[in-house]
Amino acid sequence: AYLADDLLSDAPKLVNFRKVLAFAKRHPIFAKLAGLGTPQLQEDALDGIASVGRKVRQARMLDYAPKLPAHVKYFSVAAVMPMENYRRRLWHFNIDDWSMYLQARVTQPITLYNDGQVALPDNLLPAVAHIPAENRIDLGVVRTHHWGVAYRTFNQGKNRFPRSAFYRALMRTIHAVGIQ
Repeated sequence: AYLADDLLSDAPKLVNFRKVLAFAKRHPIFAKLAGLGTPQLQEDALDGIASVGRKVRQARMLDYAPKLPAHVKYFSVAAVMPMENYRRRLWHFNIDDWSMYLQARVTQPITLYNDGQVALPDNLLPAVAHIPAENRIDLGVVRTHHWGVAYRTFNQGKNRFPRSAFYRALMRTIHAVGIQ
């Protein structure tokens, strides 16, 4: 969310996406490499990034929250990747770690508790007036970024987050809490 806002800001900390887009429009080979290889992708890029900005996401959650059924149990697990866990030494270098580290630096002034793209408070379920607290359950925080939870191949296959054990424990916990 904060990363999307930064990419579209007039003084970004990471990269000015408008300049990247302009460059991609002039250089088709770069556009393909950057995932902007068609006129439609180029046309949609700015609105796509803006749609995941923090203000837009918060407004969308506020609009959607009243429509959530109150009787359902809602669970959240957040991801936090401390800055010192990003491998930045030359002998550990890979593009995934480097890019996630740069992204985490954008969010670090806002909160140390981020995963490179999403801040901890934005990972957890917001309080919704009509949903009782016992149906809104924050299960905890894992020490990785959200891509680390999802993909083994992230970090060129070197991601050591124990996904299988995590998902087994998560399902057992949800089952145990859900039947209470």
